[in-house]
Amino acid sequence: MEYFKPKRPDGKSMREVMVEGLKDCDYGTIVNYKALGDILTISDKQKIQATVRVANRDLLKFYQRGLRNIPGVGYRISYRMPEQQAPWPDAMVEGHANDEANACRLISIAMQASGGWAD
Repeated sequence: MEYFKPKRPDGKSMREVMVEGLKDCDYGTIVNYKALGDILTISDKQKIQATVRVANRDLLKFYQRGLRNIPGVGYRISYRMPEQQAPWPDAMVEGHANDEANACRLISIAMQASGGWAD
């Protein structure tokens, strides 16, 4: 598959470029196809989707980040729970809020579950 081979002048594969572009994204960040295309400097939606599929494995393995599809929009960043907190191996956390009140509720749940308010 062409996505594993260096095809860019910088010698990096599309997968490497995608991983580098997304490895520091915050949980819940929505990345649309235009932004993904900008990272890769391409606009072909099928190539973007194929690159996301192969880059997702590295994002999960090395950066505990992953991408979840949002049909017609792009992808949302999710993250792997720390091993000591996960109810099962490789458990993922993902959430979505349509309004401010629901977002505050989800943040409260996340802070309590993560021990963020332990002090």
